[in-house]
Amino acid sequence: MRGLAAAAWLAGLLLANPAALAQAEDTGVKLRVAMAIARFAELPEPRRRGPLLWCVAAHGKLSQAVLQLQGQKVGSLDVQLQLVPPFQACDVLYVDASYGDWRPLLAEPRAPALTVSDIPGFLAAGGMVELVLESDAVRFDVNLRALRAQAIRLPPQVLSLARQVRN
Repeated sequence: MRGLAAAAWLAGLLLANPAALAQAEDTGVKLRVAMAIARFAELPEPRRRGPLLWCVAAHGKLSQAVLQLQGQKVGSLDVQLQLVPPFQACDVLYVDASYGDWRPLLAEPRAPALTVSDIPGFLAAGGMVELVLESDAVRFDVNLRALRAQAIRLPPQVLSLARQVRN
């Protein structure tokens, strides 16, 4: 039953609502979709007790939406933001399009982390979840190979909502 509720909740975020998504390129909408996916991601056994470390790789001024992640819940864990490198201990690494030379981030040795971005080509470079603007809605593509390499699992109900799932 939890899986169906999760799928329904995430589907509600993804449905096009022209009034609400008129500014769909806004970081806030993308971060809400990323947060929804992270809530249902099954990360490997926790490395430590404590908050979920959500790292944001970005240059320039951060939007209020990024800062509002602090203290939100992912499961029973509070979100703790990390906004400056190094990003080796992240549970989730969100790479903003403003970051510039982001490819080395994916190649850095680190503990398993769900990697998410809205940068075109992120999946092809080894990222796990790529957020895509399509018909006034934020959708997502998934790289199963990258997820499996880090022992991270997304439930079938979440994968069924993906625009594209690559092996």
